[in-house]
Amino acid sequence: MKSKIYVKSFYLLIVCIFLTCSSFADIKNSEIESQSVIIPIELNGKMKGMPIVNVTVNGQVMHLALDTGADNVFIALTPEALAKTEIKTSKEIKKNLDVNGKLYKSHSAQVSEIKIGNLSFNNITVFEELRKTDDSSEGIIGNKLFDKFNILIDYKESRIILYSNISLPSFVDLNKWLKIPFKHEDIGIIIEAMSEKQNKMMRLCLDSGAVAVNEEGKSFNLLKADYLPTQNNADKAKTYSDGLIINGINIGNMDFYLLDFTQPAVDGFLGYGFLSKYKIFIDFYEQYIYINKNF
Repeated sequence: MKSKIYVKSFYLLIVCIFLTCSSFADIKNSEIESQSVIIPIELNGKMKGMPIVNVTVNGQVMHLALDTGADNVFIALTPEALAKTEIKTSKEIKKNLDVNGKLYKSHSAQVSEIKIGNLSFNNITVFEELRKTDDSSEGIIGNKLFDKFNILIDYKESRIILYSNISLPSFVDLNKWLKIPFKHEDIGIIIEAMSEKQNKMMRLCLDSGAVAVNEEGKSFNLLKADYLPTQNNADKAKTYSDGLIINGINIGNMDFYLLDFTQPAVDGFLGYGFLSKYKIFIDFYEQYIYINKNF
């Protein structure tokens, strides 16, 4: 009996086009400059592998998905979440394209205070999250928050740790971790890797919102189906396994679920299948990712 794959395509990377300029945050926080901030994440919710964070928005606790693939998003809230806090939207509009090229238009709203752990953000512009999901989240947290810090993502301990953008974690020796460069493009965190089997380059987006899990609980990253040589319909596989070589170093074998998508211009996504395998530290300032292969 073939395994059924549950693909969480809702949070795959989106391309955001702003029609008007907006300030995402008047961020007032001094604690991050002197210490790390630990933020617990929930990974075993309704959609296994989707990292969920408790966030307080204008005094209301909400459950938001951590989405490193939403590069132009600080926080986006569903219409239901906005109504819960009685936040009124403005006329400012943002256009989003999802991975299937479908266009969404959402309005902005002004939030007086957002708290994540012991971080406090004041006077935040948020947008509506209009795409439907089945993971019970009330919106997303994107890279417009995280790229202001350095971030340790630790799925094994169900946490992320934020540091100032000039600080490094003191409890680990990053010199012993694999150091790989990335490009922070307008579509997200892009890692360029060589396929061991195909012997050709691939552009992969580091996207914590890319989740594919089969009935047995095995997790997969996502790869564009046409990256592989054309297959006969009878021989078409839905999954693919390959080693990734970055800067001449094989970081290990990755399991992919093959998916047809039109947006963005990448070959695939490193999501739960990658983040559940390695502990990683993202240095946004120097644009390096450190990988703990002994996770």
